[in-house]
Amino acid sequence: MRNKQLLIMIEIGILSSIGLILDYFSSIVLGFAWPNGGSIGIAMVVVFVIAFRRGYIPGLLTGLIVGLLQLLYAGNGFLNIVQAFFDYYGAYCILGIAGLANRAIQKQGPIRKAVWMSLAMFVAGMLRFLLHTASGVWFWSVNWWGSILYNAGYMIPSIVLSILVVLAINKLQPSILFPDESQQKS
Repeated sequence: MRNKQLLIMIEIGILSSIGLILDYFSSIVLGFAWPNGGSIGIAMVVVFVIAFRRGYIPGLLTGLIVGLLQLLYAGNGFLNIVQAFFDYYGAYCILGIAGLANRAIQKQGPIRKAVWMSLAMFVAGMLRFLLHTASGVWFWSVNWWGSILYNAGYMIPSIVLSILVVLAINKLQPSILFPDESQQKS
């Protein structure tokens, strides 16, 4: 049991670091970020991977760490601790709830598994989108429609890309997302 907890903590640390790298890499590849923050990226993938692999609590923790790491590079994107929750650590942490479905997903056939995984990731991604939208209204003085349109411009492509990457991982190497029982016992 103790070795399993250590393994999960190591996975959280590694995936959190990879999340920051993926976020940085996507800004280099695309060459830009939105003028007031936000960019199309796949940093959410690491949170979804650990959430499906280990459950929602490790997913929430990984999202929290990814958000806190991104906060280090926020620059002018940080106003106060409450705003940081909506734009950084809370927004990424909420992605971990996709792991609530991991046990039910594992019992499904390949097609249903992909559908349920997509649904769990979409719901989690939309909750992140709602946090960013609320931040735009409450902290950045943008009206609701303006905040929805601004955040949808990068969040919807990011959600779709992240879902596609996780589904590709599931197709090519499903043991990354759903390790079998023999791997979990150690």
